[in-house]
Amino acid sequence: MSRVCEEFSCTPMVAARELEEDPEHRVLAVLELRAYARAKTAIDQAQSAADAPTGPMVEWVGTVAAEKIRRRHEGEGG
Repeated sequence: MSRVCEEFSCTPMVAARELEEDPEHRVLAVLELRAYARAKTAIDQAQSAADAPTGPMVEWVGTVAAEKIRRRHEGEGG
């Protein structure tokens, strides 16, 4: 709930209501996509391997990048 309050600038009461009334978990999906975007930006801005972030979201960014490369390669008859 704290993350929802931070990300959407709302009170805990509003966050709790949104989480309860969101059967499709859209709020959580937005939180995840925002975290992905922050991780991707941090990776893109890293000046060296020592500056590169780590963690599960960074791994997800790498997985998505690898999948995009694989699909591109398959599209070329690979």
